Amino acid sequence: MVDDIRVCHLGDLGHELTSEQLAEIGAVDVVLCPVGGVFTIDPNLAAKTIRSLEPSIAIPMHYKTSMHSNEVFGEMKQLSDFLQAYGTETVEIEKLKLEKTRLPEETELVVLSANTK
Repeated sequence: MVDDIRVCHLGDLGHELTSEQLAEIGAVDVVLCPVGGVFTIDPNLAAKTIRSLEPSIAIPMHYKTSMHSNEVFGEMKQLSDFLQAYGTETVEIEKLKLEKTRLPEETELVVLSANTK
């Protein structure tokens, strides 16, 4: 928890969360969820996981970008695959500022832009 904001980083999650695991995680304000498949859960399961956790902010991670080698990451899904599975579009932002009193009631999807500098 940071400044009363509960953050859940799902790391390299490779399976559907059980009801026991969801209960143990409890209420979260921000979830960072892998969405690319192959090494982690795929876009469809990621969308289901995010909806199960009902966070204020959901940040997709672990997806294929133009900087990934096709040899190693060729089967990994892209952000667009996840956005299609989740059923929304969004814009990338460079920085996310969070305040507990300003968190949305409905889940908002936030895509952080990669800093390639």
